[in-house]
Amino acid sequence: MKCNNCKQFLYKICLVIALLLPGITFAQNSIRVTGTVTDAATGETLIGVSVTQKGTTNATMTDIDGAYSLNNVPENSTLVFSYMGFETVEMQAKSGPINVQLKESSKQLEEVIVIGYGTQRKADLTTSVASVSADEWADRPIISAQQALQGKAAGVQVVQPSGKPGVGIQVRVRGATSLNAGNDPIYVVDGIITNDITNLSPNDIESMQILKDASSAAIYGSRAANGVVLITTKKGAKGRTQVDVSMYAGFSNVTKQIKTLNTKQYYDLMNEIGISVDGTNHNYTNWAKEMYGTGVQQNYQISLSGSTDKTSYYLSGGYQKEEGIISPADYDRYSFRSNISTEIKSWFKINSNLSFARNSRMDATDNQNAGRGGVIMSIINTPPFMPIWDADNPGQYSTNPFQSSWENPYAQANTYDKNQEYRFMGNLELDFTILEGLHFKPRFSVDYTSHTWDKFIDPVKTQYGRQANGRGEHADDGYLTWQSENILSYSKKFDDKHNFSALGGVTLQRYRHNNSYMSVEDFVKGTTYKTMTLNMANKVNSATTKKEGNSLMSYLARVQYDYESRYLFTANFRADGSSKLYHKWAYFPSLSAGWRFSSEKFFEPLTTVVDDAKLRVGWGRNGNQNGIGDYDFYDKYNINKQETTGQGPAVTPGRLGNRDLKWEITTQYNAGLDLSLFNSRLTAEFDAYYKKTTDLLLYITTPASSGATLPMRNDGEMVNKGFEFNVNGQILTGGFKWDATLNMSFNKNKLTKLGLTPQFTVANIESNGDDVIIIKEGLPLGSFYGYVAEGINPETGNVIYKDLNGNGVGGVSEDGVIDSGDRTVIGDAQPDFTFGFTHNFSYRNFTLSAFFNGSYGNDIFNASRIDSEGMFDSKNQTTTVLDRWVRPGMITDVPRSGVLSNSLNSTRFIEDGSFIRLKSLTLSYAFGQKVLKPLGLSKLNVYGTVNNLFTLTKYRGYDPELSWTNSNNAAQLGIDYGTYPQSRTFIFGLNLTF
Repeated sequence: MKCNNCKQFLYKICLVIALLLPGITFAQNSIRVTGTVTDAATGETLIGVSVTQKGTTNATMTDIDGAYSLNNVPENSTLVFSYMGFETVEMQAKSGPINVQLKESSKQLEEVIVIGYGTQRKADLTTSVASVSADEWADRPIISAQQALQGKAAGVQVVQPSGKPGVGIQVRVRGATSLNAGNDPIYVVDGIITNDITNLSPNDIESMQILKDASSAAIYGSRAANGVVLITTKKGAKGRTQVDVSMYAGFSNVTKQIKTLNTKQYYDLMNEIGISVDGTNHNYTNWAKEMYGTGVQQNYQISLSGSTDKTSYYLSGGYQKEEGIISPADYDRYSFRSNISTEIKSWFKINSNLSFARNSRMDATDNQNAGRGGVIMSIINTPPFMPIWDADNPGQYSTNPFQSSWENPYAQANTYDKNQEYRFMGNLELDFTILEGLHFKPRFSVDYTSHTWDKFIDPVKTQYGRQANGRGEHADDGYLTWQSENILSYSKKFDDKHNFSALGGVTLQRYRHNNSYMSVEDFVKGTTYKTMTLNMANKVNSATTKKEGNSLMSYLARVQYDYESRYLFTANFRADGSSKLYHKWAYFPSLSAGWRFSSEKFFEPLTTVVDDAKLRVGWGRNGNQNGIGDYDFYDKYNINKQETTGQGPAVTPGRLGNRDLKWEITTQYNAGLDLSLFNSRLTAEFDAYYKKTTDLLLYITTPASSGATLPMRNDGEMVNKGFEFNVNGQILTGGFKWDATLNMSFNKNKLTKLGLTPQFTVANIESNGDDVIIIKEGLPLGSFYGYVAEGINPETGNVIYKDLNGNGVGGVSEDGVIDSGDRTVIGDAQPDFTFGFTHNFSYRNFTLSAFFNGSYGNDIFNASRIDSEGMFDSKNQTTTVLDRWVRPGMITDVPRSGVLSNSLNSTRFIEDGSFIRLKSLTLSYAFGQKVLKPLGLSKLNVYGTVNNLFTLTKYRGYDPELSWTNSNNAAQLGIDYGTYPQSRTFIFGLNLTF
């Protein structure tokens, strides 16, 4: 019995020892690793270097002294030292200090970039993808994410169509593809698909990838015809908690002044035209000096980021404020973001991205003539003898004695016109590792916006407001989009030579929009915009509500294969089914391949110079569904109020439905060459493409007597073809560094088919009543249409218009020999090429960065000059008219006054819109460790930036970078009708980390 007890006791002792032995052994073999990480070139310590035990989550980061300490590291295991911009180093763990020197990385091809529903090594791309990193705008103050793309990616044209604060940015990827369906790319922010990223703070962005060709964008199917911009926001890095603070402030002013007539010169002109004026009023108001002020910009953002063994986090909050050079135009944005990733189990992770923003924008009307509330044209056209205020009527702006509806600039700008929105975007992704390399990722996302718009015209101060005793408008909009994605992906490497990956999935999306609108007038006495509510008005002009929505279901798949990273192949397929269409489904395939010929034996003699060389080819189809209304395949009816009560509203036919309506389809071919030379000191990407869009969405009108309008139909084709390249060079290295980038884009656009309506005109210029753009088969979008002006007749002072149809001898004459048949194509708003180039010079702690962008070969129709040089009514004019014709025999290029026909749409108002602009010049200084260490900081950079320092151009208007309508209408390009100019901005800021 005792023996048995002894056996049981010994058995338990042995069992305990057996259980404890691995732990004891582990404890004996685990060590604490310490050391310092420095820059191999300068010897300075590096802060924030990631130190990771390979294959585990055991990690840390270097501190302010470049030192690190990592516990529980098995002896002889591998440590990985990684730092952005430096080559990754692996070291074997051992007792004693492990000091590491990191070298700057020139291997851009090792970069891993985001592609649709996944990532890929840049070196293995078979498609055309441009990448822009946050480092490229870290010390460049920008307000919108689209601004960061300007001049940074070949094939991507970014235009700031107006200098107004908060105005939308136009982005075109390889030209416009549609007349009515929209031409902006879609944006995918951490997997959330959207058309609007005004809520996104650029400080929260880690990188942006632009999918330019169809083979890269086909995975997004019916929404990808205009390209796709993938935006990845910042995440927490492994190691210690990091706090980043960025702030800047500055001021801005108008870059150019357009001189107008003074009071005496104005009186002389009016007398010449035959308009009676009171010559005793010698008051002079310089409206440009009164209206153009100093704008103010300020931005503040703070973020908290880091990672534990299982969880990474990034939290940020920011405030942006911009006051325009013309009051009351301004914009402000509050933004908050939370990105959290947690490893629940080794096979289960949760990722969430949440953001909230509040945007507010006060508008000042531009791109309108003075009679339509355009502030810019009002500054030029308001008579100079008018004062700001009416001396006889306190509290009222002075009224134009010739045309009371042409308010003075102060009255125009006094209109309260405010847009405000609250927006929430969020997603939740689950990542299940089913088997090694096999992942299942369900993701659900929500995008909700609440938007309000208020407009109020004062019942006392302005003439237009007094006519109705105040006017007010209000609109509420609610936008809700939710999407569910379920993606299964698999990747596997065989024999270190064969790499295979595949994914498949199904996605669901639903969109809803609610709108209510009301217009009122005749307010309670004393009402102001601060006290205004719509129930304070006596008369309702209009009240409407609207609800609409659509749904989209998709299936998607992709297969990728490469052999030794030498032969590469990618295939995508997507099927989209939309509630907008009667025939709901469309299919979007793509194929692409790459050949790294630098890995072939025949190329070996060149490898001393050429590090990497790869050919790419691709083909694919994308769709564009934006131009199709939610219910366009249904017949529509108009419901109108009837004066007689008890009978209900009047119902009349509206636009007819079209059950054959379908997406616009863009088919694209792409061929590219990627090169890396001289140990990656020189890299280049070249692409040629051909894009053909079929089934263009067009509206066809019928005579009003028919009582209905024909439906939208698919009836047109358009082609874009072009060439683009991007070159990056490290020109000088060492103590003094100089690197530069250059990209250029050449694109040719042509409408090849317009079906039932092979020709029509758009873009009406109100002052002369004619359209200035022609849409015609065989022409590019943005073709200007009008008369050919051949100078000024020295005997009559009239413009000589070229007689093209043989009905006359030319010139404006009493027998009217010049008619509409003499109009022709007189200009082209499409540029021959666009470009951007950047130079960065670094010496010790100083860096000077200069960013230029520009356009060449595009024309601008300066419609502002019709109102400012036309001399046909009481508007003030620019000093150009001082050279006007006044006597027979006079040689001049300015016609006589008082003749409206001298201001027809013609080559007289066509100008060269080419320009090169120093968009941004930045000088920054990075403080060294001697300063940072006592302050407890790991980074402190200060900088000064000048935006729009100078512009070289022949254009006579305020700004050659413009778009008349600031809309998505690609047809109405290159028209200047009083565009709010961009300003020169001086900014001072700092970025610090602790």
